[in-house]
Amino acid sequence: MTEDHLKQALTDLQEALNTNETQLSSESVADVNALIKSIEQQLSYPDTDAEIDTLLDEIKGKATSLEVTHPKVAAVLQQVLTILNSMGL
Repeated sequence: MTEDHLKQALTDLQEALNTNETQLSSESVADVNALIKSIEQQLSYPDTDAEIDTLLDEIKGKATSLEVTHPKVAAVLQQVLTILNSMGL
């Protein structure tokens, strides 16, 4: 998978947030938006492996926490995680 796939997944994630925003807490929306920003920054300015691992753990944790209550957002987060892993991050 490529960076284009990742960008599309991030767009899908933003759309999922917008359609579920009234159902998601403002804290969860802010958390996911922060993850999106971190991913975009990582693509532009790659950090150390430790920082990448931390970001991947944060994505995984947020996906897990939203899995039951907001499965669409969680599924897109899992897709982002899969793409990042396939890109070697």
